[in-house]
Amino acid sequence: MYCTTSDVLSIAGLPSGGPVSDADITKHILYSQAVVNNYCNTTFLSVETTATATTASSTTTLATTGTSWTTNQYATNYMVEITSGTGLGQLRKITANTTTTLTVTPTFTTTADDTSVFEVYPNTILSETRDGNNLAYFYTRFYPIHQLQSLSIASTSITTTAVYLYADLGKIRLKDAAEASLFNNTNPQSIVLGYAYGVYPIPIIIQEYTATLAAIRVLLEQLGGSYQNVETYTIPEMSVGKGQQFVKMREALEQLKMKEAGMRPLLPYFPNFA
Repeated sequence: MYCTTSDVLSIAGLPSGGPVSDADITKHILYSQAVVNNYCNTTFLSVETTATATTASSTTTLATTGTSWTTNQYATNYMVEITSGTGLGQLRKITANTTTTLTVTPTFTTTADDTSVFEVYPNTILSETRDGNNLAYFYTRFYPIHQLQSLSIASTSITTTAVYLYADLGKIRLKDAAEASLFNNTNPQSIVLGYAYGVYPIPIIIQEYTATLAAIRVLLEQLGGSYQNVETYTIPEMSVGKGQQFVKMREALEQLKMKEAGMRPLLPYFPNFA
């Protein structure tokens, strides 16, 4: 996730283990992430877990020791990248996992070993089939490009190292050594790209903004829309304090709304060039 439940509680001014469960906070974080992605027109790669592989790894698995993952918690919509050591740079989609092993597709070109450190992110691997533009360059629909995995032009496979990659613009330009000189437009749907995209690492402002949005939602849920501006009320038996916490929560909510409005223009935006 873009922020932690602790981040949200801290910004909202609520205690850990208080009236809001981690499950509810997580729900608000995920909703806020979707809002952020919509504002920025991209996604951000959050590290869900990191570990070091062992020599028990294979061309289809990353084996570890000491992890205690829930079976298949990464089996849907997650990817893994080897970030250092043997197999550096290999990025694959996760298809299954046990408590200590990830299974991936397609197979690894280089098998990981006990020097291989890897990270798991939400999956952003895409396959695009597009019309060509008859130019030497092409733009992906989403970016920044985290990794270009495959490219073919009119059924001709292009070596991914035979292109210039302008990752921050989503731009791919063919080198002289490429197997084609243009992104051919003779036939429709002749350009096929496979790539992963997303901003990495997550900028601090994205972490803070997501936590602020989630905190606003948490406070709104706690107030329930039924707050009235009184601090005490009297019934025949006694005078009862309604509680300063409601007053403080409402004040905090207003402050957070102003903070959110001030931060929003500072968010990065990735216009679509494709």
